Amino acid sequence: MVEEHGDITYQGVMEAKFLDACLMESMRLYPAGTFAERECTKTYKLPGTDVILRPGDLVTIPIWSLHHDPRYWPAPEVFLPDRFLPENKSNITNFTHMPFGMGPRSCIAMRFALMEAKVALAKLILKAKLRLKSGHEEVKVALSPVLLRPEGSIDVVITPLATSTQN
Repeated sequence: MVEEHGDITYQGVMEAKFLDACLMESMRLYPAGTFAERECTKTYKLPGTDVILRPGDLVTIPIWSLHHDPRYWPAPEVFLPDRFLPENKSNITNFTHMPFGMGPRSCIAMRFALMEAKVALAKLILKAKLRLKSGHEEVKVALSPVLLRPEGSIDVVITPLATSTQN
């Protein structure tokens, strides 16, 4: 990305497919929101069932559960960013990855948030070596009904890279 464009650029970030895949897989494993709710606006019969949703009914979408369901994600607890590379995206079942929601009610700032995260991550990776502090190799998730957060802290050791080759 930097070698080709000389610095972190919009074009370079957009072409960084593995960076995008790593971010998507991170959001699959650790979505910010554990569920979403939508209000039904019209009568709808769930296919293959006798369940009928009526206007005003609340539907809860279990984002955490979808993102960790082995029916949709082989080895669901393993960080495998290759799942999100362009050549593999067709293997992802629709509506099983929704860190920003889906459809007309999805996060309005999704594109900005993704670009901001990619630029920040790229800048950090170019300037420093990152590693987890001993004893923090495994993330434990705190029980929370709404937002996903780690239990306790996650200590990261940041070691600056040699500045002679960096801008």
